[in-house]
Amino acid sequence: MGDPTVETPERNVVEDFYQLAAEHLNNECVPVSFLPWRFSSTPPQGILFPDPSSGLLDTDLLLERVRDVKTLLAGGTFLEPGEQVAVDRAFTQVQQLEALGDDVCFLMAHLLPSGSVETRDRMASIMERHQRMLNIGFDDVLMNPALTQSALHQAITVARHGWQANMQRLRTAWQAAAPGSNASVEGLEELIQQHQQLL
Repeated sequence: MGDPTVETPERNVVEDFYQLAAEHLNNECVPVSFLPWRFSSTPPQGILFPDPSSGLLDTDLLLERVRDVKTLLAGGTFLEPGEQVAVDRAFTQVQQLEALGDDVCFLMAHLLPSGSVETRDRMASIMERHQRMLNIGFDDVLMNPALTQSALHQAITVARHGWQANMQRLRTAWQAAAPGSNASVEGLEELIQQHQQLL
């Protein structure tokens, strides 16, 4: 997964993102990291990290944190070696938590390192990585949000409200399609997953 002691533009932008989220947005989201922190610095409190040996999150701690804060927030570039594998593993683990509830929104921030020259090939690469993030199944992927408290707060709020509206429309459509019947929760969840994939 790369040497965690080496600073790179990719790792720097990710850790700047988590630093901001942990210090200023802990009351509205739970920051979830997929990669270890740089060895040379101490991570801020409040970020959930996977176990270094298993790559899995502490589910008891995660469930405790989402009792009051109903938004999980991750960030990444998909430029780090092994990053997508780590994201897939942790995301699948979270999705399988039956105790999580259907009111928890999982957002991903697609972060771009600064200082890169914009070219057609680079833009194509950015869109390809963005599509890979969407394909994993996040409720929304924020495209390179500005790393300020107000901008990130606004991006999370808009994404959360959009997700809630989409879920409500799906529930309404599901109930209207089978009036008076006991529509299964599994059927609704399958519909929601298909809807997310289409988005």
